[in-house]
Amino acid sequence: MVGTAIELDLMELGFKDPSMLDRPIEAVMGPILETIGVGEPLESVTRRLGTTPALLVLADGRPRGVITASDVLRFLSNNAPN
Repeated sequence: MVGTAIELDLMELGFKDPSMLDRPIEAVMGPILETIGVGEPLESVTRRLGTTPALLVLADGRPRGVITASDVLRFLSNNAPN
């Protein structure tokens, strides 16, 4: 990992300066995502997502996915008791 490309950040850059759309992605990437292990409890994930847009999920030290607050909300809404 060398950085992140967050959709809203990229859109904001494009609206502020349309010439940014011609630049290579590495020139407009943000910092590397914070990491979290696959075994971390959901409470820890939600707490950490309060301060970062997304987390890189690691298993055995290798990237396995990215999780966002929207992912957690979707999971909770799909698994809410009726």
